[in-house]
Amino acid sequence: SLSLNEAIGQNQITAHTLLNIGNAYFSQADHARALDYFKRSLELSQKLGDGPAVSNAELGVSSVYALQGNHAAAIEAAERALAIGSQMQKPDLIWMSHNFIGQSQRALGNLDRARQSFINAIEVIEKMRTGVVGGEQEKQRFFEDKLAPYHSMIGLLLDAKSLDEALGYAERAKARTLLDVLSSGR
Repeated sequence: SLSLNEAIGQNQITAHTLLNIGNAYFSQADHARALDYFKRSLELSQKLGDGPAVSNAELGVSSVYALQGNHAAAIEAAERALAIGSQMQKPDLIWMSHNFIGQSQRALGNLDRARQSFINAIEVIEKMRTGVVGGEQEKQRFFEDKLAPYHSMIGLLLDAKSLDEALGYAERAKARTLLDVLSSGR
């Protein structure tokens, strides 16, 4: 796909393909190759002026830097993604960026900053939840890929020995799905 799209000049699809290849290498824990593809996708997306693609590539770069222990660079990349996501009003990019920033801040020992980033991510997710369309199953599935900030917050609170508050966040995540089910009248 990559070579064909490069050959015919489909730059937007090429940038997306580079990002997907980066994600595949990331999943295989080949972080050097993943970073290379994320950076190539980022460069091409910037040339195209494709904000969401730039933001997604920055999040890929951030995730690799975090795994490599370069948390300062991970935060910088995630903050660039956050700026784009905020400017374009893309809630998915906003909450993911906040979560990535929080994870790296936590790794650096900046627990107050990490906590605030997780709170920001959770607030965005909960605002998004109110706009989910569809039936009961769609509302339940909404949270399936959005639990990371809740888990990160719970881990942070457990480390700080704030057991009651950690339990509160754990219950909060479960309660959102239950609330959606109950509001559907079943």
